[in-house]
Amino acid sequence: MCQHGDHELVQAFDTLGDFDRNAGSLLWQFRDFLARAKLWGVEVSSLDDDRLIFMLRERICGGDLVGVRRSKEALAREGDNATAVQRRLVRSIESAAKGLVYGGRHYRLIVGIDLARTADRDSYQVVSRDEARRLLESMAGQAAGAGGLREFLAKAIGQLSRDWRPPLSPTGLVLLRREAVPRRAPTTTEVAVSPSALRKLRDEGWIEIAFVDAGMEPVANVDFDLRLADGDSKSGKTNQNGSARFEGIMPGECTVRFPRVDGPVVLL
Repeated sequence: MCQHGDHELVQAFDTLGDFDRNAGSLLWQFRDFLARAKLWGVEVSSLDDDRLIFMLRERICGGDLVGVRRSKEALAREGDNATAVQRRLVRSIESAAKGLVYGGRHYRLIVGIDLARTADRDSYQVVSRDEARRLLESMAGQAAGAGGLREFLAKAIGQLSRDWRPPLSPTGLVLLRREAVPRRAPTTTEVAVSPSALRKLRDEGWIEIAFVDAGMEPVANVDFDLRLADGDSKSGKTNQNGSARFEGIMPGECTVRFPRVDGPVVLL
């Protein structure tokens, strides 16, 4: 793709940033990609969402998966096609409006093809076409004449995408509404833990680890080292079920190592 000049390679750091911002909204596309690519020889349907995301991140970090994007030369060749026209219209609205606000809520116009890679995508909800039309008409009616905002919004109304559902994609402009920020519960003062309560925490604390292969089958006799929250350490081997459990430990953040395992290990 890059040799043909239409795309260029994206650095792994930037690819991971885009991946982390959009992973939650693109899971169905990732599953479709993995099913067709057959990267790991495991049934994609057997992987839960968290494990799938971890495995993809590992492959991006290791260079097995790379990100590409349209090159500047290819974008320049787009000329006056429909997508380029819509992008220019969106930029004009953003410049004239300095932010779309109506009824105390913040809105944003996006070209449908750019929706998946929109920054803060999870902070917005898609507005249906009919509601988007009503909102834009109301915004245009309140817009001042300066800057041409009223005319820009009128053009945008005519280019709104029809409503869609995955795996279909929007074919025109999409109006997004920023989600309302939930009100935080009042914070409470942290109560000090008494020595007796601390002993009770230690008595009830436990940790369990499980080691499985790429096919999610348990692996026995795997050496491990545990560093506990209080600085103590424990070592051993996994049992026939591929697991190990310790009780009577201090709750808190622990670390685990598998010193004799060759190859990458994904921690879930």
